[in-house]
Amino acid sequence: MLRLLPVTAQALVLGAVEPVGLLDYKRKPIRMTIGSKDHLYRLLACWKEPETVNWLESNVRSGDVLYDIGANVGAYSLIAFAVSGSQAKVYAFEPSFPTFNSLSRNVFLNQAQGSVIPLHIALSDRTAVAEFQYRNLQPGAAKHELLPENSRGGKSAPFVQRLLAYRIDDLIEQFGLEAPDLIKLDVDGHEFSVLQGAEKTLRLTKTRSVVMEMDSSRPEHTRRIEEWMSEKGFRVVSKHQHKDSTIINCIFVRGLER
Repeated sequence: MLRLLPVTAQALVLGAVEPVGLLDYKRKPIRMTIGSKDHLYRLLACWKEPETVNWLESNVRSGDVLYDIGANVGAYSLIAFAVSGSQAKVYAFEPSFPTFNSLSRNVFLNQAQGSVIPLHIALSDRTAVAEFQYRNLQPGAAKHELLPENSRGGKSAPFVQRLLAYRIDDLIEQFGLEAPDLIKLDVDGHEFSVLQGAEKTLRLTKTRSVVMEMDSSRPEHTRRIEEWMSEKGFRVVSKHQHKDSTIINCIFVRGLER
């Protein structure tokens, strides 16, 4: 029936109809836009990572600043918003343009725009215009990659885009962002580069805890991160493996004894 309408009328109808679902968070309704199969999977964020939800509920306080790095469509940013009674500030970093659109829409759907601040940039160990390679262009998708310096995606990688990448230390210095009390880091293998770009920030005592997604099938990579975090004063307090996966969520806390 929609195709029988004039094009302008079709556009008005489609613009007014926005499928919306509820995140599987029990304490408060959190509305999420649905526009792809990846969106449907994101509605199960609490089932997927109960330890991340528990970390947010146990650690986010009124007045805190959370950096949600690799925020995707914003499920955990919005849980932090709910947990704090809208009294925490969340910087939600998401470099993928279709996913950033969904993240921004979800912030408005939940009237969280005063507390959750979406930033369409990548975080890395360098501040530059960098090459970002998409696995696909579906909103909510993951496994994208920020390419190494001076590399090119080439003809075999059609979805490559140049975008701004920042070191966290530079972002804080240049724009006056508040240093984080808490960090959630989920960047599909790019963790160490992000941490290197936050060396000054993580030496501050302000950051209390970090939850980080890592791949246990890369033991040298995870060991390198744990040693680096230890040098900055953090200790691992727990590791949680994702269902049917080699991915783990590792929770770091500052100042614990070995």
